[in-house]
Amino acid sequence: MNKYLANALRSPQAEWVADAFYEDFRSAKQWRSYLVNHFTSNGRLDVGTILDKERGWRPVDFQALYVACWTYKPVVKGSYMLKIEDGIRETVRRGYNKLPSRWTSHLHTENKGGAGSNGWRFLKGYHELLIQMETANGSDYLFLKCEGHPAISVSHIKSYIHKKTHGVGLDVNEELLTVASDQEMHVGINVRRAENYSPHYKTLMQELGKKKHIKKHGEVVNVREAAALMVNAARETGRQEGDDHKRWLADQLQPHGVPRHGNIREDHFANTQAGRVADVLQIIFDYAKRVLYSPMTSRGLLEVWNRWSWMRALVAAQLDVQSVIRELRKDQQRGNTNTVRYFEEVVVTRTQVNHGLVKAHRLLGLPKEQLL
Repeated sequence: MNKYLANALRSPQAEWVADAFYEDFRSAKQWRSYLVNHFTSNGRLDVGTILDKERGWRPVDFQALYVACWTYKPVVKGSYMLKIEDGIRETVRRGYNKLPSRWTSHLHTENKGGAGSNGWRFLKGYHELLIQMETANGSDYLFLKCEGHPAISVSHIKSYIHKKTHGVGLDVNEELLTVASDQEMHVGINVRRAENYSPHYKTLMQELGKKKHIKKHGEVVNVREAAALMVNAARETGRQEGDDHKRWLADQLQPHGVPRHGNIREDHFANTQAGRVADVLQIIFDYAKRVLYSPMTSRGLLEVWNRWSWMRALVAAQLDVQSVIRELRKDQQRGNTNTVRYFEEVVVTRTQVNHGLVKAHRLLGLPKEQLL
């Protein structure tokens, strides 16, 4: 939460607030009370009041965790991956297992998640809270996603079809979307930060050899695995497009822990820092441009373009790949060096969420300002 959003919630509230939030989140006073009531521990704000519970988990606890994540990084449409430390994973999973089951098409292959929707009233129009426990690279994450409709409903099916076609579901709260999209309001609400692949990025994953897997199970290839797949695809291209391209690629990748010869395993970057994975993706992107547009290419541009479908897909998905690279660099800067990312979802840790709670509580307690 930034100072502009906090200021909109201070009395008198901005006109759009009532159309964006349900009745318990329409003033700074209400927000501060909510944060204090749910997260006070030893005189400070800490999501550990929920995460460290050994028993007694309820849907309202998962709802509060979503509000805490949203306070740290507000989104209109999006999802959060909250990293769960080893010492609490079993108690969190026990709480998760008590939730009513809910069908899901997101991330894991089980098509089954948890529903934390009972009494859920936070962002106006959003009545569903999807919760999943995800495991990747040996770490557990609590996946939290706010949705507008029950999983089995005509409205949700329409949104699902729209997502499959366009990469994003249908919007539920137009007022919140309008406010987030208005660059002059500076409220710091992201329009979209989700794990769902865009159509172009999905095509890229399929061209890298995941056609059947993705078609059957959804977006389950994380960016670390994607980087390894791209390295192998680039190596195969280099073997056929000339030694100069092959040497350039080997020279660029070797400082990032990639051997000069042979394919690498999909889990090669499992323990690589996020910033270095971003560097590898940038190298592959630069390599594709080098092969396509270099005068040393052994074939004509059209022939090379037609030969390598993965490079065509990479060029089509260049905005998405560059976005993933930026998010990985942000992860690195925030200290999320070994977390797992699937696409553009918000990846957070306990420490970061706690920082967001303290910052929001302070900002919400300040008097109304005239901000330009």
